[in-house]
Amino acid sequence: MRKRLEMVSFRLEELGLTHIRNKDVIPRNIANNQSIKSIEEFSIVCEPVKEYTRNEDGTEYKMHSTFALFADACVSDSKDSLLFDDAVS
Repeated sequence: MRKRLEMVSFRLEELGLTHIRNKDVIPRNIANNQSIKSIEEFSIVCEPVKEYTRNEDGTEYKMHSTFALFADACVSDSKDSLLFDDAVS
């Protein structure tokens, strides 16, 4: 699956999804329109919260909730994250 992930991601973009084009929106919101370089570099080796623990503090996320947390800027199974994991191991 990981071998196909990048190709499928581009195919989804061809169908109209904006997940690639809008990748910088969340880091810009977090950085309050300042430089996002540090957030980008750190987010590529991190992954979003796993096992649905995001709602532990009682925040209920709905379809139109804003995504403004660092975890929202991270990509599940990012290629850089996997390479970083291998290097650390």
